[in-house]
Amino acid sequence: ESAAHHGAGQGTTADGHHWIGARTPALIVVEFSDYLCPHCRRAHSMQRALVSANPERLQLVHRHFPLDDACNPLIETPFHPGACLLSRAALCAGKQQRFWEMNDLLYSPGDLGGATWEEKVEVAAQRAGLNIRRFRECLASPETQKELEQDIAEALRLELNGTPSFVVNGEIHLGMIPPKVFAEHGIVMPAR
Repeated sequence: ESAAHHGAGQGTTADGHHWIGARTPALIVVEFSDYLCPHCRRAHSMQRALVSANPERLQLVHRHFPLDDACNPLIETPFHPGACLLSRAALCAGKQQRFWEMNDLLYSPGDLGGATWEEKVEVAAQRAGLNIRRFRECLASPETQKELEQDIAEALRLELNGTPSFVVNGEIHLGMIPPKVFAEHGIVMPAR
């Protein structure tokens, strides 16, 4: 289901990060996430439910922090192999205005079929309705890698050491955001 059904908007921040939710939010949540982290999947579906319940008040900004030694200098041994590729796939979907569709698909990589991460990413790109040739070119592009490295560098600057991590009003919350933070900004918790 797309955010458009909930009266929420979507776009990119001034520095190019994808957001969904309120155009003029009372609260902005910046999520640093890894598509292969089960806690991230749960936290992300919770954030999406919050945005749906508060489309005029809450904005969710997605940033990438794959815990994969292929692109993240913090990770010294293989931990989430494939996570860098999945982050690049989301960035490339964003270039075709399909970031959130791809984002949602990548949080459930087991549903994508395909034996390798490359195959899973291709399936996701097809399901998200992307131009596959443009998508492949983008995946291989050093520019895409640079864009991903900017998110990782920002996460390291903030001294994040795990996912999901959230930044709200300059405060860092690891794992989850305390409900009182939402309550203080009039954000209604979705019905369970």
